[in-house]
Amino acid sequence: MKDMIAYCGLDCEKCDAYRATINDDQALRERTAKLWSELNNAAILPDHINCQGCRVNGVKTVYCESLCAIRQCAMKKAVTTCGDCPDFEECQTVGGIIKNNPTARKNLKMTFAEKLKSMRKQSGMSQEKLAEKIGVSRQAITKWENNTGIPDIENMFAISSLFNVSVDELLSNEKIEKKQTDYLYESVTEYDIDNIKRYDMNLGGANTLVLSGYEGEKIRVRLASNTLATLQSDFKVKIDDCKNHIDVDISRKNGMTEANAKEQVMIFVQLPSQYIDRIEASINAGKVEVKNLNCENLELETKTHNVIIDRFVGTLEIDCNLDMNIVCNTLSGSVEVNQISATSRISVPENAEFTAVKKGIGTSILYEKNGKRAENFSTADSENVIELNGMKSELVICRNELN
Repeated sequence: MKDMIAYCGLDCEKCDAYRATINDDQALRERTAKLWSELNNAAILPDHINCQGCRVNGVKTVYCESLCAIRQCAMKKAVTTCGDCPDFEECQTVGGIIKNNPTARKNLKMTFAEKLKSMRKQSGMSQEKLAEKIGVSRQAITKWENNTGIPDIENMFAISSLFNVSVDELLSNEKIEKKQTDYLYESVTEYDIDNIKRYDMNLGGANTLVLSGYEGEKIRVRLASNTLATLQSDFKVKIDDCKNHIDVDISRKNGMTEANAKEQVMIFVQLPSQYIDRIEASINAGKVEVKNLNCENLELETKTHNVIIDRFVGTLEIDCNLDMNIVCNTLSGSVEVNQISATSRISVPENAEFTAVKKGIGTSILYEKNGKRAENFSTADSENVIELNGMKSELVICRNELN
């Protein structure tokens, strides 16, 4: 998506305020000020008609800068555009724009293929160069950009890291379009929270765990599956409020095995952002996603091969003795990896600064840039820390750079 598409999907390049600013066209400023004054029944002067775009740095009109509810909401939720917001389809704030401007909706509903092609071109890369950077053939890039195929999870992680864009954002519109039919069977358990709590969660086994924060006052535990019609009867979600902490336990019933749960069940846990202290969670899953969380300490006891970290602020401890691929779409705090006899990889954003710390017995930290062994590129005394602890384990810190 080009930078001049506003949060709401309108094209800033077609706005008279933008045109007058970029071309320093005083006559257009005067005409626009007069028209806007009449439409809004307000005194708008030509000096007010200066704007360089909704989502880019630079001067903006007073309305765009301070009064636009859509822009303020999008920035608060830290989404690239409204099209990446999970509430997009039901949102009344942006709904008026979308209803009256079909092109705006189209601008926000870019497919993965369109996003990939746009990001590649904005970075000045050919298909051959992109293929080289992520280790695939040029034909694979062509197939993805023509929407005749989609990358597997490892290549999706590589694209996410290369362009510093979350996997959720890359696939957001595909998910939105299928929102009503993503899962055939669901079970949702909620509990009201009214003050800051510690959370202790025993979540059992699942194909995927998504742990996130949101602006609300409930803890929500959602189980979902496309194949398990007996989902609600085969699992019990128990939430106990024990003074200063919340206990969450997911147990299996009716002979449901952990192996079947790992094949068929997704777990989504949403915590109210304003009421989070510390979190302890145990899970056996194919993939774990941690996103939109501000937490002093999150201890994740897990058996997983894939961890995705996106917009997490705080200290994340990962206790896992399996080889892991950890993707940090953002890095704000500490990621502490505790392992015994394992080799894991952690990908960091291109411009992220961090201090690497090695503890334990027989542990080592190595570095890669663009898939090749590199010298230590960590920074001394950074506020962000990547730590390896344990015994006889290796952690490879990876970074993909466009230049």
